[in-house]
Amino acid sequence: MHHGKELVTALHTVARTRVTGVFYRSIAEAAIHSLSPPTPLHSLGPRKTGQRFTPKNGPASLYMSEDFDTSYVETHGTAASIAASGLHFIPPPTVIIAISVDIEHVLDLTVPAIRDQLGTDEAELAGPWFEQMLAHDPVPTHTLARVAHLSNLFEAIRFTSAQKPGKKYLRKNQMY
Repeated sequence: MHHGKELVTALHTVARTRVTGVFYRSIAEAAIHSLSPPTPLHSLGPRKTGQRFTPKNGPASLYMSEDFDTSYVETHGTAASIAASGLHFIPPPTVIIAISVDIEHVLDLTVPAIRDQLGTDEAELAGPWFEQMLAHDPVPTHTLARVAHLSNLFEAIRFTSAQKPGKKYLRKNQMY
């Protein structure tokens, strides 16, 4: 991925995409009830723990999937994959909500030409962000998200799910 001024310049030249439709958010029941009242659109969780495009203490972010199944798998990871394989698995209680989305300024990383402009590829974007974060190594997706957020050009980032390749996910910037 480009770095520094090259990345800033590239972000100013990429096309912004409008994304509309129904997206899904999957929330572990324990998490939704950890707030009073329950808040299904709570967006501060990713900044507490870090997520693929949200560093710890980064901006509030809301993660949503373009399809129901991917939302569940992204929330429960390996456990959901076991369930999909047909092995005996009791899924944790989960709440899945549908959200109507109309976002005008999206950085769409599912478009190969945009990834090329940014000097990145799907392998880097799906890389081991959690391990990099724990090792205090630079996390390319965190860098990209931070620079995109600071540019004030984008309201969201669209990317391919690392848990379900080919399926699309959306990270919406939220206000505190």
